[in-house]
Amino acid sequence: MKTIFVPTDLSAAAENAAQYALAIARATGARVKLFNVFMVAATSPLAPQLAWPLYDYDAIVESTNAELNKLANKLTNQDDSRAVDVLTDCENSAGNVAEMISDKAIDERACLVVMGTSGAGDVQQFFLGSTSNDLIGKTRLPLLLVPPKYRFKPIRRIAIATDLSEHEVEVIQSVASLARYFNAELVLFHVTDDKQAAEYGNKIDAYLRYVTNRINYSNVFYRHVTSTGVNPGLEWIAEHGLVDMLAIVHQQHNFFDRLFNRSHSHHAAKHIDIPLLVYPCAGKRFIAPNF
Repeated sequence: MKTIFVPTDLSAAAENAAQYALAIARATGARVKLFNVFMVAATSPLAPQLAWPLYDYDAIVESTNAELNKLANKLTNQDDSRAVDVLTDCENSAGNVAEMISDKAIDERACLVVMGTSGAGDVQQFFLGSTSNDLIGKTRLPLLLVPPKYRFKPIRRIAIATDLSEHEVEVIQSVASLARYFNAELVLFHVTDDKQAAEYGNKIDAYLRYVTNRINYSNVFYRHVTSTGVNPGLEWIAEHGLVDMLAIVHQQHNFFDRLFNRSHSHHAAKHIDIPLLVYPCAGKRFIAPNF
């Protein structure tokens, strides 16, 4: 059975993402696994400077599990045909929460990671809203980021931001396998400025033939977006493209790019108000899964 992995900090934003994951699971026949991870105080860079209280970690794990089971029961009551499991990790050595989530999702053989884009829960922990932002660069599986106020609705159209490269066909096939459950349209969006637009005519025709010959899905369309840059173009797609989800491949950047600029994926996660499906770059990605 397919598994949808849902990291949660037990906040309202995280519960909303879990609700969205449950709806995807209902359509695809997947099970849902809720996951909570927290770091012990000693792993914090500030630990030597702070007077930490002595936590009873067994009590924390017990409290967290109680909250997770409460959420699992709530989700199960909404759809008793879906299996909702609970996982908790207490990490007592130096580590990165986003990396731990990514590794655990791989261990659980998940096909998709779903989480909210903000929020911090009431249970004392070190799993903050910024983890979703960090996970964009760490995940080795498709990552679906759900805005805190976005409620699930039937998926009728999924936009895929593309640079018209052949290596993205694997991603398009993966997104198509999800779209099939909803009979949704796939719209390949390519963003250029006015000067570049005229140069892409032949390339676009060749690319569409290449894609349609290799993916088993016929409901695929193309649209060109004229914009001053990729980030404004992505915002335009989310706002005016009449789409229910935006898919994008996260590209690796070097140290100076990360220092002075944010990736298009990070920008989209912050500025768009629809679910964002992020695929890892080719260097980190396993074979993109079929849903």
